[in-house]
Amino acid sequence: LALLKSAQARRRSANGGGAGPLKLVVMSATLEVDTFCAFFDGAPAVQVLGRSHPVEVLHAAEPCEDYLEAVVTTVLQIHQLEPAGDVLVFLTGEDDISAAAAAIEARARLLPATSPTLLP
Repeated sequence: LALLKSAQARRRSANGGGAGPLKLVVMSATLEVDTFCAFFDGAPAVQVLGRSHPVEVLHAAEPCEDYLEAVVTTVLQIHQLEPAGDVLVFLTGEDDISAAAAAIEARARLLPATSPTLLP
């Protein structure tokens, strides 16, 4: 955000050359609106209320030795045993996300033909 604020200030100072203002649109479900607006010198905020959907939060009962393996296994269990719906998994970084997605995709190919289609 500091980089964006810096770019915005540079653009403002270059405005004499005909460059228009740098306008930012930031969307977040967890943003501290007042702090954010103050950081950007009183920038306006628009709040758009989203739709609420029922969410079931599941946690492992015990710590997992290999949490990526646990994620892959759990996602496939949910896919096969629960009613149709979406699964959202929070992981620590891009490498973990890529590894888990690849493992889920590979194991989904091994599911019985009668299993529902697993979408990315």
